[in-house]
Amino acid sequence: MECRVLVTTKVDIPTQSSMWVSVKIPSQEHLAPIALVEPFAQNQPVQLVSGVIQTETINDVKINIVNFSDENVTLHSKTVICTCISVTENKSENYEHGCNIKKDIVDKQNNILPDFLSDLLLRSSNNITQNESEKVKSLLIQYQDVFVKDSSDLGLTYVLEHKINLIEGT
Repeated sequence: MECRVLVTTKVDIPTQSSMWVSVKIPSQEHLAPIALVEPFAQNQPVQLVSGVIQTETINDVKINIVNFSDENVTLHSKTVICTCISVTENKSENYEHGCNIKKDIVDKQNNILPDFLSDLLLRSSNNITQNESEKVKSLLIQYQDVFVKDSSDLGLTYVLEHKINLIEGT
C-alpha cells in the first residue's frame, strides 16, 4: 500500500535548516504497522529525510524536512510532501510495485496514453486535424505525471509552479 503524506498545519522552515513537521496520512489505517516515507520529487527547495515510521501512532506522526534553499520556505496545510509505503514481509508486493513502475516507464517510451488521460485527448481532439491530435497525444504522454488521476491526487505541491505578473491598472 502506498499513500500520500500531507502537512497538517502551515509551517515556515528557515533557510538552511531542518524541522520536524507534523503530517497526516489520509489512508493510514490501510498501511502496515511500519512504513517507509520517501520524497516523490527531487530538486525542490525542501527535501524529506527518508525514514521508517510507525503508522500505529495515529495522533502524532512527524517527519524531518530540510530547507536547502537560501530563502525561508512555507509549507501550507494539506501540502503533499512525500509518499508512505507499507513495509511488509511479502516479497511479491514489492516485486509487483517495481513491475508497475517499470510498466509506466515502458508505456511512456512506447507512446501509450494512460487510461485517465484518454477522455482528455478525446475532448481535445474535436476541432483539430489528425496530425494535431497526434501532437496533443504525445504531449499528454510526455507530461502525464503532472496530471491528477483522481481527487486523492490533489494537493499543494512544488512539482509544478507558475507565476502571474500583474501590471497595475489593468
